[in-house]
Amino acid sequence: MVKNKKDVFYLTAIFSLTVAFAFLLNYDVLPNLGNNIMTGVNYDANVCVTHTNAEGEIVSNQCSHNVLYDTGAEFIEQLLGNETASDAADVIVLCNASAAASCETPNAGKTESFTNMTSCGLVATTGAYSSNGNGNWSISKTFTSSCDGVITNVTRLKTNSSNTDLAGNNFTLVSLESSDQITINWTIGVT
Repeated sequence: MVKNKKDVFYLTAIFSLTVAFAFLLNYDVLPNLGNNIMTGVNYDANVCVTHTNAEGEIVSNQCSHNVLYDTGAEFIEQLLGNETASDAADVIVLCNASAAASCETPNAGKTESFTNMTSCGLVATTGAYSSNGNGNWSISKTFTSSCDGVITNVTRLKTNSSNTDLAGNNFTLVSLESSDQITINWTIGVT
């Protein structure tokens, strides 16, 4: 039972502090008070897509972040933790948005619909590697369409022999005519 105004003040202050602390913990505003010895690897990557028509004019040029797949995170872990790993993630794949299954936005579980391009000069191929400094590199490829009316809006980066998908990226739908080019440039930084 509350006997005076001073007790009401203290009870109100204690209650307010308890609610505020619970709020901060619930919304991860306070730092983790547990064992914080290890620092994780950060993954920062984007994809730039340039659509060039047969006359050499740039139709569209855009860059956006991609989704790191769970399998890609595991692959990075194996590469960083296994010095004998030799299967580089340098194969660029385009999704065939003209196909019935279409091309959905990538997600970490890799459950999206994705149909590989299998013709028209747009088949999966090893991109060119370029080092951009410590922990930062690019894999790029310019594809030239040999067909009319081919559309794409998703790309994947994968390994050669193990066929592991590292990451996926969606971009604005591109419609390619014969001799049009699309350049995919994956830039990846691990810190």
